[in-house]
Parts: sequence; structure tokens; C-alpha cells
Amino acid sequence: MNKKIIYSIHRLSGITIGIFIFLLAISGVGISFREELLPSLYPELFYIEAGTQTAPLSEIYTNAQSYLGADKKITNLYSTEDPEEAYLLLYRDPNSQFPWMLTMNQFTGKVVGEMSMIKNFFAIMLFMHANFFMGKIGAYFVGILGLVLLFFIISGIYIWLPQKNLAQKFKRTFSQYTPGLRAQKFHHALGILFSLFLGLSAITGFLTIYDLSYYLMRPLRGEANRVEDFERKSSCTYEEQLDVVKMITPEMEKNLISIHFCSQKSGIMKVTYGLRDKDYLNGYGRITIDPLNKQILQNFNSDSDPTSWNIKRFTIYPLHTGSYLGMTGRIIVFITGLALMVIFMTGVFLFVKRRSRKIRPVGEEL
Repeated sequence: MNKKIIYSIHRLSGITIGIFIFLLAISGVGISFREELLPSLYPELFYIEAGTQTAPLSEIYTNAQSYLGADKKITNLYSTEDPEEAYLLLYRDPNSQFPWMLTMNQFTGKVVGEMSMIKNFFAIMLFMHANFFMGKIGAYFVGILGLVLLFFIISGIYIWLPQKNLAQKFKRTFSQYTPGLRAQKFHHALGILFSLFLGLSAITGFLTIYDLSYYLMRPLRGEANRVEDFERKSSCTYEEQLDVVKMITPEMEKNLISIHFCSQKSGIMKVTYGLRDKDYLNGYGRITIDPLNKQILQNFNSDSDPTSWNIKRFTIYPLHTGSYLGMTGRIIVFITGLALMVIFMTGVFLFVKRRSRKIRPVGEEL
């Protein structure tokens, strides 16, 4: 296809659809270190004095529900590896559009504090990054944006590539900036330098939303469906869910990662725990239980159960967040997000500048 046509599509879509990718970059940067920064930003909700023995989960759940009252429903419980950081619970208030967070001292079983998630900076960034506050439809849109970003990367490289003398083009792109072309050379240089990381982010973001690794590999490998594909659509009582919490073994409780309680969409509960510690990447287990009859629908172990269930959790999502490479990977993802923001802003600047006065066409050598 003619390079000028590709350039026109790249430019026009960049200043329209590109704004959504810019928002994804901002929100992605905003949540990069949320686990470390959340307690520091809201110390009154999270910092506690470490004890010697954690309270039973049933006590924590009972005290939390008693504090909230019958009309507010707990939906999630998240533990922490830091003994000086409180457990986090999410709940739904029928009078509020957004969920609320409640923190509990896991040693005393007492409430530390509560806050609407709409007042939580990291929650706002996460909602924006995951679905633009539009639920499932928004999540699918975010997944499609991954493909759009991939198009920007490939088309940008195609536009930049010279017909001959690639080495000379590299030298000119990364040499001292020429007056009048600073923004253009900066735009090109960042695009080339971060193309691999941006491409990986785009692909893994798309695969995380649509989970193609599961839907394609599971039938090819002849593996069973995940239990969550057959969820019971009904509500659960407080007593039924409390009985499930009491079923959690001491070993699971020691390495507990999260508990997903019944919701309006699903009438089953999920208890997730680490096989060795509280880190997913070191192996995890999950029991899926129907609170109605206390039947264990699935007792999952990542060390031995179907591979197709784990690709997203162990590979795709950790690559997207950078956690696959530990702190180094997360720093790379953070810097890549900043670079994407600058690429968008310089692209808009170039568009406006070309509108105001003619400059060198895109096809010309720099």
C-alpha cells in the first residue's frame, strides 16, 4: 500500500482513537506500583501494628459484615504479605454506584477504616485502564485498543523506514536534533526505541482481555472447561458464605491470596491461595464452592492441572504488567507507559504544526 495512504490513516486515527490509548497509558502508569504505594497514600486505612497470630477468617468476615449491616454485601477479600498492612475487603452499597473498600486488622479482627473506591486514586486508574468505567463492553473496547496500538507501531515503523540506507536513517534519527525537527525526531526515536515493549504490551493486553490462550489451547489439548464457565446464577445468604469461610483449611489460610464471595452475576465462591507463599507466580490453588450445598466444584492446583487455564495467569498477564521480570520488568513497563504518552503528545503537536504551516513531507528523508 502507498506510504502516503498509510501515513494518512496513522495520523488521523492517532489524533482520534489515539486519545483512548493515551488514557490507557496514563492509567497504566498510574497503577504500575499501586500495591506498594496504596498503603502510603492512605496510611490511616492500611497501616496497623503487626501481631503474633492472625484472627480466624470467619471472625474477620463476621465482624466486617456486622459493621456494614445486612444491606451491604461483601464481594471480595484480599490478604497481604506485609504484616503491618491491613486486609482489604470490597463491598457493595445499594445506595452507591461504585464499590467501597473496607480495611480490617487481621490480628484483632477489627475494622480499620473505609472509603468509596471512587475516592481511591489507584482504583480510578484501574477502572479506567480495565474498562473506561463501562463494564464488560468497556473491557472489550480496551482489548481492541491493543490491536489499534499494534497498528500504530507497525504503521509508524513502515512510515519511518527508508527505501534505502537504513543505517543512515538510524544515524539521522538519533543524532543531534535539527532545528525545526525536534518534535518529529523525538517522536520517531521514541517510537523505534520502545516499539518492542509497546508491541508486547499491546498483544498481551489484547490476550488478557479476550483470553485466547484458553479458548484456543483448551480444545486443542483436550482439556476440561474451567468451572467458572458454568457458574450458578443466584444469590447467597450471609450464613451460607460464612459456612464456606469456615471450610478454609489452616494451610490455605496461611497463604491466602483472596476470597471472591457471591455476587449478582455468580452464585459461587472462590478461595485462592499460594502453594508456597502469597505470590501467584510461585504456584497457586483455588477451590470453587457452591455455598448452597457446600459442594466443591473444583479443587485447582496450578502445579498439576490443565496448562491452558494458566497461560494467562503465569505468562501473558505477568508480561503485560512486567511482574514476570520482577521489579525490573515493572520499571520497564512504567517507562514504556511514559514513552507512549510522549509519543502521543508529540504526534498531536506535529499534526497541529503541519496544519498551521507546511513542513517536510513524511516520505522525505530526515
